[in-house]
Formats: sequence, structure tokens, C-alpha cells
Amino acid sequence: MSREDINFVVEIFKTFHKFTSYECREKIYILWETFFTNTEKVAQSLKENQDKSECCTILQWFLILTKNKSEIFLATPQHQGDETPVLSQVRTDSEEEKISFEFSKWFMRTLIGFLSEVEFEATYQNLCIDIVKQLFLILKWRNGYYYCTMLTEIVHIIADLVKANDRLYESNNHYSVDLKRFVVDLCTVNLSLVPPDKREEGIPQTVKSQVTLTINSIKICECLQLNAVRILQLASDDITHMIAKSTCHVAWGSMCCHVEMGDLVMKKESLIVLERLLIHSGLPTLDITKYFLSCVLALIELLCSGCEGGNKCEILDLEEMTSQVIDNIIKADQKELNQNHMSISQIQQTLQQMTVVVVTHQMKKLATNNMKNSVMKLIVHCINRLNSAQLQGTVLKPVMESLTTALIKILGTSDNCQYLVAPLVKLVLIEMGTVSIKIESTPEQETSATQGSSKLALSQFKRKRKLDMDEKPKRRKVTKTLKLLCQKIQIQIDQLDKHLNQELAIPLLEGIQVGLETVLTCYYLCVCQDKTKTDFSYQVTEDMQSVDWWIQPKMLQQLNEGCIQSIVVRCNQWQQSAVTSCLLNILAICSDFLRLKDTCDLVVEMLQNFLWILSLPWLPNDPSWYDLKPDHVKEIANVARNLSDKIEMTVKCRLLEGLALFPKDMSPKWRVHIFKQAFSDTDWQIRNTAMTSFPTLLLHLGPNANHLVHDLISPVIDDKSKEVQLSLANNVGILACVVCRKAVLRFKSDELKNPFYESFEIQCLSCDNLKGIKNCINCQIFQVKSFG
Repeated sequence: MSREDINFVVEIFKTFHKFTSYECREKIYILWETFFTNTEKVAQSLKENQDKSECCTILQWFLILTKNKSEIFLATPQHQGDETPVLSQVRTDSEEEKISFEFSKWFMRTLIGFLSEVEFEATYQNLCIDIVKQLFLILKWRNGYYYCTMLTEIVHIIADLVKANDRLYESNNHYSVDLKRFVVDLCTVNLSLVPPDKREEGIPQTVKSQVTLTINSIKICECLQLNAVRILQLASDDITHMIAKSTCHVAWGSMCCHVEMGDLVMKKESLIVLERLLIHSGLPTLDITKYFLSCVLALIELLCSGCEGGNKCEILDLEEMTSQVIDNIIKADQKELNQNHMSISQIQQTLQQMTVVVVTHQMKKLATNNMKNSVMKLIVHCINRLNSAQLQGTVLKPVMESLTTALIKILGTSDNCQYLVAPLVKLVLIEMGTVSIKIESTPEQETSATQGSSKLALSQFKRKRKLDMDEKPKRRKVTKTLKLLCQKIQIQIDQLDKHLNQELAIPLLEGIQVGLETVLTCYYLCVCQDKTKTDFSYQVTEDMQSVDWWIQPKMLQQLNEGCIQSIVVRCNQWQQSAVTSCLLNILAICSDFLRLKDTCDLVVEMLQNFLWILSLPWLPNDPSWYDLKPDHVKEIANVARNLSDKIEMTVKCRLLEGLALFPKDMSPKWRVHIFKQAFSDTDWQIRNTAMTSFPTLLLHLGPNANHLVHDLISPVIDDKSKEVQLSLANNVGILACVVCRKAVLRFKSDELKNPFYESFEIQCLSCDNLKGIKNCINCQIFQVKSFG
């Protein structure tokens, strides 16, 4: 860059605020012709100076112009007065608006041509995209027609690039095409550089040509494709309602092609556009939906296979984006008012393909939990859309059996298997609904049961009618899926007794936790939950009322007396990460049994052991332990001392949340003592957890513990941590409902993607049942129930 060029640029930057819009357009053209036409020099300048190069500085100046002098790119309409015109007086575009828009088209074409240069780094390209974003905003709020025109051209450029890319691969890179988009009239562009009062003197031919968008290599084509998709993302919220439907279909098709054939980055960027399309318009027409679903299912299979050779960061980003698209597919299909939905054949095909993926790859190579959860949610959604006859038909019955076997096989093979709970619960309940007539009975009852089978079938669908005593079945066979699941849990418990090293123990403990949560969730939904709020069509027999029908007491006894306590005693030799996983899995198992605390004595005995395990971080602080009276006190004290340095702060907070869930009669003095220590802890995270968990603790302790509100909550008002004060504001209304005895603990069983200790909520029988009233009438002294 010569001294003259530097002085010229500096002078423009100093005085540009004095320029008219016509002079600014001329300076834009001159600067572009001077510094950007020679792409080799631009690339060299970028390589040597990076973001301090003169080209980068000029692009930043262009960005400032789009923000501060928008009239350069679209002339401000001349208003005749302050009065709002009547509807019959439609405003027509002025001549200056049309001329300035022609300059904007020329500038847009120039930027797009610049974005096709492979040698330029992301610094230049991101600046160009930011400039395009500002141009879109100017056009959108000034003239909707011009904005739609520009947006339509971007969509068609992407479609042209998709076709060109196919031809380039077919011809082995021997193909060339000039894109005929953003074509401008050079006379009008030159006219935009001259003020109206000087046009009579003649229009100089300053702009003599426009950038040629030549696509002659795969690299150039894919570089421009990627940048064009990123430009389309800026306006993805407007595609469905501001451009023609035919053009919107073109956008759908182009993005699907990118998902099918693009690289990992192209797939992710295109999925961002598809997600916005799904949110705003739902699923497309049936033929496009078929192609779209096939691309998404192929992408899921690719991710489940591990994407060998791909960049890890790109794979993680792609998984996160794919999971969001899957979630929005499910939401779009669930909305009844949407115009388009997945057909039954598409649902069946999706279920079949997803089963093949799970059987083949077993979800082991997926890197993110969100992706695992989304895949399972898609499977559950497909199952929900089909009726029992279709699921038990000749086509899908073997598919369901293969899916069940594959999901149970995954248990105990890896960490983080919580995503398996929802589909396994669904499979168990579906099988129970379809085999409800297979009832075991005594020989004397077989005849009467057979004669009354028609009455039994009819009575299953009536809510208020009760079966007669002689009609009611006495026993019921354990379903195949439930039996396989219990066998898998037993195998893992036996293996855990033998292998207490951290490499094998953690996956086995995770598998036991997920299996138990699945079985106990089925029991909770079938027996404990109100049947009028479920869609299950089977009958719960007398023997199903007991936990023993669902899971064998010997298994629970072995779990209680053997492996859980043994693993806690021996895990002091493990690494900190393994200790963390161990305690969190034990907390999850404990929370599962807390839902069933009133069912049998064995569960109560197990909870007593879980209580001292969850209290490990606080046991060394006070040797008295108040009313906590476990067996083998000396051994437990040694375990607590050995693990004190290996328990992370996040785990300590989780254990504190778990202690709040225990019933009233289980060491209440000891748990209150722990919360008193937590409220005065030096770490704000512990104090914050104590504040958020205190309403749950008070709910279980009962009205005799209401004095703790004054004792523990009053000092929190002066807490120095903003997070703790915010938690106080968020929970004071809930706490008021608990004090008034209007609150109940409800289990959220909608998605089952989190353990129980993360899946419950406190609901007020007064506040949450009032429409349009946020505060409980009995708790009006608290004006705010929550912040946000």
C-alpha cells in the first residue's frame, strides 16, 4: 500500500461524516476498486497483517456506514406531513429509492463475489456477512418488497450452487458457470453516484462493470455455498412468511441437499436454517418432508457411527444442532393445528430405521447427552403415534422386540445411560397393555374367568364401574420386557459384587440405577399415579400393587446389604471423577426408592443406609451425628474421613438436595443440623443450594418445623452473594405455600430424561390452580412468588 493510498484512505475516514450519500457511494466504489479487485494482494495483506490489514480496516468502515448512514443504501422516503395517510393512498417508491436500491444490489453482488474467494480467512468473510446483515435490516424496516427481493435472490443463489456443485463432482471439477443473480443496471448504479441537481450535466460512467460470479471449482462453489447459507441464517425467521411458497420450498430442498451431501460444517449451518423453518412453519409438504426425514435419519446414523475422521469440535456442534432439529420435528408433528404432519408410513419407517441404528451402533459413539436424549425422544414419539394393533402387527412386532433387546443390552456398558429410561418405560407399559388378557389364575377360577372375559374387556374402559369379586383376576404374568429388564439388573448386581475396580464398577452401577429407575417408574405410573390422568388401557391386579411383583426382594436385599455399602467403603482408592460418578449414581438410586418410601419395610431399611451415604461430606464435622444411628459407626467414620477430599463441591450440593427429600421420621434432627451448617457455609454454592432445597425440606418436616423459616431464612436477606439473594427471591413464594400447607411434591414424568431428584417440583394446590392469579390468596403477604 503506497503512501498516497494511505493518505487517501485516512482523509476519507476523517471527513466521511461530511459526505452526502452520493459521495459516500462514490467513495465505496473507489475504495473497492483500489484495494479489493486484486485478490492476490488482498490475500497477501491478510496473511501478513491479519486483522490489521488495510482491507480489514476498509471493511470495518463499510460496516460503520451501514449502521450510521443507512440512506446510502436505501434513500429515505420523503414524507408529505405528519398525518397518517389513508389506506387508499398507497405509497409508491420514489425514484431515489429505486436508484439507491440498485446500488445496494451492486454492493451485495460485490460482497457475495468476495465471499467466494477461498484464500480469504474468516476475518474478512465474517466482516462481509456483518455488512450483509446490516443491509438486510435496512431493507427490512424501510421497504419490505426490496427485502423480499434480496432474500429471494439469496435462496436462488444457494439453489444454483447446489446444482453447480453436483455438476462439478460429476465432471471431476471440469465445469464452469456464471451465476445470473443480483444483476444490476450499470446506468442506474452510475446515476446513484450523482446528486439529482447535477444529473443534467451528464452522468459519468464511473462504474463500468459488475463482479462476475464465476463458479469453476469445487472449492469456490462450497466456500460460497457455506457463506450464502450463513447469510440466509440472518433472515431465516422471515423465509416462511415474506417470500413465495415456491421459493420457500426451494430453500427447504437446498438445505436438505446440504444435510445429505455437505461436510460437517455445512450440515450444521444448514440445520440452523432448517430449525428456524420448523419453528415458524412446521413440517413442509409431504414430498419434501419425506426427503427431509430421510436426510435427518441418515445424519443420525452417521453421528451414531462416530463420523470417523471428523473434527471432534465440529462433531460436537453438529450433534447439538441435530438434537435441536429432532426436538423441533417432534414439536411440529405434535401441533394439531399445523398444516402438515408425518404420515403413518413415515412414522413406521422412521421407527424401523432408528431401531436398525440402535441395534447396529448401540449409541456408544454419540458424544453428547442431548443427542442421545433426542434420538430416544424420536423413538418414543413414533411409538406414541402408533396404536397397539400397528405395534403388534407383523411388520412392527419384530422391530419392537429388536429395539427392546438392544436397549437392555446397552445397560451397564457405558456411563450416562439415563436416556434409556423413557423408551424402556414406554416399551414395558405398551407390552402390559397389549397382553392384559394373559392372566394367571387358579384352576377353580379358570372357568369363571373365561366366561367373564367379555365383561372384563368392556369394564377396562369404564372409569367408575368396579369389577365384581369373582370377575377380578387374582394374578398376572410378568411381561417379557419386564422380566428381561430384571434379569439384566440381577446380572449387573452379581458382576458388581465381583468387580469393584472403578473401570468396571461405574458403568455397572449406572446400569443398575437406570434399570431400577425404569422398573420403579413403571410401578409408580401404574399403581401410584391417578389412572384418570394416563392413557394406559390395562388393568392393575392385586398382586401388582406390591413392589415384589415388579422387582424381587432378594435383589433389593443384595443391593442394600452388599454392593452399595461395599462400593462406598472401597471407593476411597478411586480417582475423584470415579467417586463423583459413584455418589451421583447412588443418589439417583436413593431418589428412586424415595418415591416408594411407604410401600414396604425393605425400602425403608434401604433408605436408612442411603441416608448416611448422602451425609458423608458432613459426618466428619460433628461426631455426635444427633439422631443418625447407622450400624458400623467406626467404619462409616473412617470412610467419611477418607472421602472428604474427593467429594467435589457440585456433588456436595447434589447430596444436600437429596437429603431434603427424605421423609419426616428419618433423622430429622441430623438433617436440620446439616442445613444449618450449609446456610452458614463459606462457599456461596452450598448456601445457594441450601436456599433452593429448603422448601422441600420444610415440606417433609411438617408444620412443627415452621420456626426454621425465621431461624435460617432471615439471615439470608443480608447474604453477600447475589446468587443466594436471587434464590431467596425465587423461592420465597414457594416457601409461603409450604408454610400454609398448600404445597405438594409432584413428579414430572413427561420426558424422564433426568433422575428423580432432578425431576420433581413443588406445586401449590391454591396458586397453581388459579387462572390469572399468580399469588395464593392465603399468602398475599408475599407479593412475588418467583423471579422469572
